[in-house]
Amino acid sequence: MEARNDDSAAAVLTNDEQLAWRSFLRGTSLLLEQLNQDMERSCGLALNEFEVLAALSEAPTRRVRMSKLADDLVHSRSRLTHTVRRLENKGFVERVRCKEDGRGIFCRLTDAGLAKFEQSSPHQAISVRERLVQQMTNEEFMELGRIYRKVLGWGDDGPEPPSPDDFCCRPQGFRREHGTDEHRADER
Repeated sequence: MEARNDDSAAAVLTNDEQLAWRSFLRGTSLLLEQLNQDMERSCGLALNEFEVLAALSEAPTRRVRMSKLADDLVHSRSRLTHTVRRLENKGFVERVRCKEDGRGIFCRLTDAGLAKFEQSSPHQAISVRERLVQQMTNEEFMELGRIYRKVLGWGDDGPEPPSPDDFCCRPQGFRREHGTDEHRADER
């Protein structure tokens, strides 16, 4: 891609840049909608509800302060509050006042929520694999990961990305039984 130096040129995307940008927007919207529909159909959870359960399952005490959870998931406080309320009504999470300062609120994963997460995880993995991973070669998928680590500012001058071992979006024993890459399709 050609380098663009003057300010007026930077204010307009080239045709190729515009096509790439619009493909990204439409593709991301379509992918997230498809993943959401798959999760609702297979598990009765919206994708953002699954995200909350996943994040809480990864926390050492299965609880995270609401403000940190919103930041980590890149959700507005209002959106997270609505999502947590729905999960609370289903018995999957509970809100607990922070004893240390009396002001903060934690969101805590219940045993029922952990069971729902573990039951839903394979469905989420299948959906992601079918809708995204298998649409490209392994090399392309790894490049997608590298691109998004740049967007997130992970590595280089920014914070280190989390280790894949920090992600617990798999049922207990999955890594041991299946290995982390067993279901990864070879080059297409």
